[in-house]
This record gives sequence, structure tokens and C-alpha cells, in this order.
Amino acid sequence: MKQNREPKAKVEECMRMTCKHRYDWIRAENPPTITEVLDRYPRLLDPGIIDADYRQAISEKTADSLYAKWPRIAPRILQYANLQEVKWRKELGMENSTSSELCEEEQQMLAFSILPLLFMGRCKDKSGRCSAVNSLKAFIDHISESTDMPQYLTETRVTERPPVYILTHGGTRWKPQQTFLILEHRPVPCSSLIQAVDVCFKAIYILDIEYHPHTCSVMEFLQHIIYGIPPGSLVRRALISFRTWFNN
Repeated sequence: MKQNREPKAKVEECMRMTCKHRYDWIRAENPPTITEVLDRYPRLLDPGIIDADYRQAISEKTADSLYAKWPRIAPRILQYANLQEVKWRKELGMENSTSSELCEEEQQMLAFSILPLLFMGRCKDKSGRCSAVNSLKAFIDHISESTDMPQYLTETRVTERPPVYILTHGGTRWKPQQTFLILEHRPVPCSSLIQAVDVCFKAIYILDIEYHPHTCSVMEFLQHIIYGIPPGSLVRRALISFRTWFNN
């Protein structure tokens, strides 16, 4: 399986059979690095495998939560951001336009980029909140169509990035030409932005990755409000305020 993606049905069967062993190995007393996991199980980067591992090892019940809940929650995200006077239009380059000009699907995709502006992460040394730009790029980075992807991935190796994040390439943040999950500097093509967010969150759980300081608040939002995964509870004031407003 290290060398072959086919036959697909056989690969998927083998990955199902090794899921528990992989889950235990990743969470062992002396756990492997993410690179070691991907070198041993490169098929994790194949379409659908991370989702399948999540369903088998973490939760089948919550696996489709983002797809089920986001159409209802996304419009409330935009509404709440306006009430909080978050300057998302400036950060996202929409000073001269409004979300009402976008179709329903585009508004749903736009809401993903508003999340890190509403729920900003911490500085690396935990001394306070990081900047809006750092919070946004650590969750979803966006590059123009003219940007050379191989060069971008090489350059980001020497910058501070989470081990897993989302990259949109070309178009706009709410209607990109291409969408990728970036996992340890390796691009994984995704069919849509919502799929990339879903696989990003699931990869963090499958690979047992600690939330990055810059994206910790967004990931806790996804964990508790979207996927409903214990343990723990909301402790960040911004998240508690949103949940209280949303439930009322």
C-alpha cells in the first residue's frame, strides 16, 4: 500500500483492518511524529481514508455533522459577526461589497473565513490573542492563481504554520478555483471548501494533533458546536457568548 493506490477496494479494506492498530500506535506512550505516520501509512492522504478512519476510530455518529449543520449555522455566523462589529469585510477584501450579493452556497463558504476573525487564537507564547491575519491564515490561507504551488509549499516549510490547515488557490475565499488540505506540507486535493474543513478537523483527531495556538478557538468551535465531541467544555468567552446568543 505504500506504493499502490489500486485496487481501491482492496486498499480501503486493508486500511479498515489496520485502523485500530494505527489508532493505538499513534497514541502510544512514545508516539510517532506526523511524518512517521504518513511515511508508514501514505494512503491516509488518499481521498476518503481520513474520513473512514474517523468514522471507525472516533465517531460514526458525528461524521456528517458539518454537512448537516453548516447550512443552518453559516448565516448566523455572518449575522453574529455584524452584530459584534467584526471588521471581516476589510480583512477579506470585501469593503465595497456585501454578503447579500453572494449566493447561498458562497455565503456558507464565506462564513468559514469569518470564523477565525470571530474566534481568534492565541499567540504562540500564550501571552494574548494573535492577530486577525495570523488567525485567518493559520486556518484557511488563500493564494492567487499566479502563485506557484511548489514554491509556496517550500517557503511555508520555514514559516510558522500549523501541521494541518486549508489552502484555497485562485478565485476568492468563498469561490476558490482549487482547495487543498495541507498536511505536513503535503497538498491533499479536496472537492470543496466544506470538505477541506471537514477533513482538516478529522485529520487532527485521527493523527492526535494538539490544536495550534492560532487556530485553537476555531477548532474548539468545531469540536463542541459542530461535532459535539467530548471531553471538555467551552471555556473561551467568545465561544460561550456565541453559543448563548445562538441558542436564544
